[in-house]
Amino acid sequence: MLARRIFTGSIAALILVSGYVFIRYSHRYNSHYEIGSLVGICGGFIVLIAVRVNGQTSEEQRNSIIVTSIGLMVSCVLGAYGLRWAYKKYELAAHGLVAKGTVIGFNRKTIKGALSYHAIVDYEFNNQAYTQQFRDDDYVFLTSDSVTMLCSSTDPELCTITAYQRNGVQIKW
Repeated sequence: MLARRIFTGSIAALILVSGYVFIRYSHRYNSHYEIGSLVGICGGFIVLIAVRVNGQTSEEQRNSIIVTSIGLMVSCVLGAYGLRWAYKKYELAAHGLVAKGTVIGFNRKTIKGALSYHAIVDYEFNNQAYTQQFRDDDYVFLTSDSVTMLCSSTDPELCTITAYQRNGVQIKW
């Protein structure tokens, strides 16, 4: 019984750490923090479901545990997305500084048949070069557009575009 509680606590810790990594680090360019942390969250819940269902005699009990756990897992994933958005909003409001960048290219991703387009931007912040991608499904940006960004002074890879400039004309984003 004690071993089962320790195991369950370890899996719960994995879920919490994965959620923290997702909220705090999944915005990084060319990183696998987002998918890795989502796998950690969902994988942890799947293991917990398997542990809880194992040994249940009634089909009704097993189904109840599975449905409840899946609902909790979906709620945690959606909550993590909401917390990531709130964290970004807070971080930029509290520590945001202006940076300038240039669109250097584009990236197209397909996830389950859905296409998404991203503009890739090079920028400098505190004398250090960074690359970040921004969603551009409406094809707003062109190569060599200048962009004005708001970047967090505590995490310069956490940023958002506030305006861009094309042929000397400033356009609000």
